[in-house]
Amino acid sequence: PLGRALLGAGPGDEVIWRRPAGDQVIEVMDIVGEA
Repeated sequence: PLGRALLGAGPGDEVIWRRPAGDQVIEVMDIVGEA
């Protein structure tokens, strides 16, 4: 579910993580790929 919420998001975007305990807004700060 968290991965699905983050799909297509980029730095500076805010996404809503919908979860059973309640929705949470998450801001994407940076994306770092593995080397």
